[in-house]
Amino acid sequence: MRALPLVAPNLRVEQREAHRAPMSARAALLAIIALAVLTACGSGTAAPEAAGGAGTDDAADESTAEPEPVEEPIEVEIILGWRANGQFAPVFLALERGYFADAGLDVTVEEGGPGVGIELVAIGRKDFGLLVPPLGWMPRAPELELLSVALLAQRDPGMVITLGDSGIEEPADLEGRLVGTTEGGGSDLGFAPFLEATGVDGDAVETTNLASQAKEPALLAGQVDAITGFATDTFVRVLVEDAQAHGFLYADYGVDIVGPNVVTRTALTEEQPEVVRGVVEGILRAYADSKDDAAAAIAAAAEYYPDAFAEAGIEQQKLEQFLALMEGPLTDEHGLGYSTEEQWSALMELMDVSDSEIPPTAYFSNEFLPEEPIIP
Repeated sequence: MRALPLVAPNLRVEQREAHRAPMSARAALLAIIALAVLTACGSGTAAPEAAGGAGTDDAADESTAEPEPVEEPIEVEIILGWRANGQFAPVFLALERGYFADAGLDVTVEEGGPGVGIELVAIGRKDFGLLVPPLGWMPRAPELELLSVALLAQRDPGMVITLGDSGIEEPADLEGRLVGTTEGGGSDLGFAPFLEATGVDGDAVETTNLASQAKEPALLAGQVDAITGFATDTFVRVLVEDAQAHGFLYADYGVDIVGPNVVTRTALTEEQPEVVRGVVEGILRAYADSKDDAAAAIAAAAEYYPDAFAEAGIEQQKLEQFLALMEGPLTDEHGLGYSTEEQWSALMELMDVSDSEIPPTAYFSNEFLPEEPIIP
């Protein structure tokens, strides 16, 4: 049918000429036949053109229609309670498995360190602190306006650590010995209650104040008989040097201290509760996953902090130590992250903040835990 545009002009020429001279019978017949062909072709293409025209109009409508708005993910910054190591690895697994993205969040994670962590959350430069020991924020919670939105360890990792040949086999053996402690350190919060709970005469235990990074070398060099530290970090490093080393976990002797938390600003919980829920659920899911596959969490973390996780086996031991503290009777019923007013009341008394007018519920909330409890 592409020849049709050429046929019609010729017909028009012939028709114009016909006004000047009469047609022969044969010419008239040919003109009639040509006109019939043209008419038939035109009528034959009418339906397809209409259909094609409708399709073209629809396509135009679709191309000019306003696209559905795409919601941009909400940017969230998490800072670790300390330098990157095994116990923090699951948060990187959450990134790898898209748990935060599922909640519409674009999360970045940064390691903390001495004096760097919860303070940045308080002033709004970071949104969440991960595995923050209560000692690091509770005494200043009212002024900092911080809130625990998930309790990640039902039992505190604080402990007393000794070498295998120290002769210290039970807590009573600490009497007459020198213990390296850190004044105001997180692992020292439960030390005095531990001595009291085990019937050890605190006056008979000599202590020396050491910087946290100096305690492990002092123990290995024989400068002290024992040190305070964490099962999730210090103890694992000591075990690398002395496989016979052992420790006394405060929680095993009835010292009920809640462990590290996920902490954020109270204002964020009020202004963006869905963000808080998304972060909390992503973290809890990843920690639950890690119980079944700790190596996967370590591998994920190594993608972000390769130097910190170069010795994957040691870092996995740290994570496994933490996972052992994560569960308890409360998590069996309510899932990971749950805590009670009684737990926080006991902690307030231990930290000597129980005389204030601030209720325990000012420090924590279970409101942002998943509706369906995560029970590993």
